[in-house]
Amino acid sequence: MSDEFAELDLDPRLLRALGAMGFDAPTEVQRAVIPEALAGRDILAHAPTGTGKTLAYLLPLLHLLLENHGHKGGPHAAVLVPTRELAKQVFKEAIRLAEFTTLRIASIAGGESYQEQLQRLSRAPDLLIATPGRLQAWLEDDCKDAGGRARHGALAEGELALFDVGLCVLDEADRMLDLGFGPQILDLLGLMADKRQLLFFSATLEADAINAFALEQLKDPQLVEVGVARSVPAHITQTAYFADSLDHKLALLQAILAEGGRSIVFTYSRVRAEEVAAWLRERAIACNALHGEMEQRQRNRAVRQFAEGTEPVLVSTDLAARGLHIEEVARVIHFDLPRSAEIYVHRSGRTGRNAAGESILLVEAHDARLLGRIERYQKQEIARAVRPGLEPRHKEPEFKRKKKPKTKPEAKAPAKREKKRWRDTKNKGKPKGPLGRGSS
Repeated sequence: MSDEFAELDLDPRLLRALGAMGFDAPTEVQRAVIPEALAGRDILAHAPTGTGKTLAYLLPLLHLLLENHGHKGGPHAAVLVPTRELAKQVFKEAIRLAEFTTLRIASIAGGESYQEQLQRLSRAPDLLIATPGRLQAWLEDDCKDAGGRARHGALAEGELALFDVGLCVLDEADRMLDLGFGPQILDLLGLMADKRQLLFFSATLEADAINAFALEQLKDPQLVEVGVARSVPAHITQTAYFADSLDHKLALLQAILAEGGRSIVFTYSRVRAEEVAAWLRERAIACNALHGEMEQRQRNRAVRQFAEGTEPVLVSTDLAARGLHIEEVARVIHFDLPRSAEIYVHRSGRTGRNAAGESILLVEAHDARLLGRIERYQKQEIARAVRPGLEPRHKEPEFKRKKKPKTKPEAKAPAKREKKRWRDTKNKGKPKGPLGRGSS
């Protein structure tokens, strides 16, 4: 390990762990966040997946815990994440970083037995990693008996409490708000220490809600926008294939997957994910679907088989793929183009981790405008390609922006003519009455 991490004044035990993990130097987001967090500043960080943001908050968090280690009670720090998969990933990284310390770390999330979680919580962890829903469940009556004790046993000191939590991280905070966890997060923050330090991380810039939410909760926050991607990294090749129909698109998908390697296929809905996965399985392509309405056991199996390579194709919705951190994904295939260009960039970041990768778009005619939106967002054109034997019959649609009509010099308005009616000009003869005919 180089001296660059040492220059951040981190605890020597953490530096030793970093060396054992093979990290040579901090990433840009780590350089920006760690000193500010160690100084006690609240952080509002926009950092996409793959920039090293997990270590950016875990390192200062663990360092501060080590400085105050030995205090009774617990937890003293918490990391809130939107999904069980991300909770497991953060827990794994935290355990590796704390290898040469005596810090106690636990994680709780949905889809696990309360008995297992009871054992973890009974050890009074220094750091707790949790999903908001499950953490709130432990703090409310649905996990306790009539006497207020844990339903499946008794926690140390009688119950779980958050009033000792002086440092809290919200990872992928934008996703947690999208999933409706806002009220739960507010409740949980209200149970923590009054003088707490907060670190908010979001993956996208389309986050007015998270900015407003964070500014209400953060005190004089340091804004960090390091590595916020408005384009796919250069080491990820982007290619668009045009398809005449859904059948044509499926044929292209099959041909691309035949090249081998782990592939994530993104669809716009759970129904579409199931349909595409079933179509691929009928053609002997080993794959699993992944979406939010699957049972947790099924989700776990799908992710595990994908990571192990036994089912190397994962057909997923955007939300279900949040929190996936799997190395050596050969390509991301956008079977359905996303409505947001930022989501496209975020999807594409699932490949190309420490290696080259591919981001492949399958584009039907009605997707052409979305493709243009993605290109304008990135300020770069995506290469078009064709597959031998699967060439499209139709040309790519052209969409021209409506141009404002050129302003012409105003012509001089013609002189206004007085309107005359026929009845006013016809020969009426002399007027009748006292001044007309018959008057003398």
